[in-house]
Amino acid sequence: MCFNLYGTHIETTMTDETIFKNINELSLFLTNPNENPTSLNPLFLNVKNLKLISEIREYQPFPKSLFVDISHLVKFSQLKSIEFTGIHFPSASLILLDYTPNLHSLTISLNNLIKMTKTLNDQTISHRLTTLIKHLTIT
Repeated sequence: MCFNLYGTHIETTMTDETIFKNINELSLFLTNPNENPTSLNPLFLNVKNLKLISEIREYQPFPKSLFVDISHLVKFSQLKSIEFTGIHFPSASLILLDYTPNLHSLTISLNNLIKMTKTLNDQTISHRLTTLIKHLTIT
């Protein structure tokens, strides 16, 4: 299932909170960083594989509340793998490691990996990166 985080409106008349309970893989397109996200309740509680596709350019500001906004959609503690795909991710993206205790697989381009770790000074994040990630795929 693909979902655009910003500028998206989900309308449902169903009151069942488990409407998306069988979704294990989710792709989020990160676009339009100046828009305010739609207020959403956690929808995807069983996502194991998250793919973040950034269409945000380096010169564009990255949304400060991006990962808070994503946490309203996905339960981070369930994630086993994250794939960073696209143009630009700031080093702050690695803060996700603090909230993904079951993460063991990371897929990322070499360019994004270098940019994200180049200014990495946080020892906790560095430790989590080396202890949590068992499978690193560089694209």
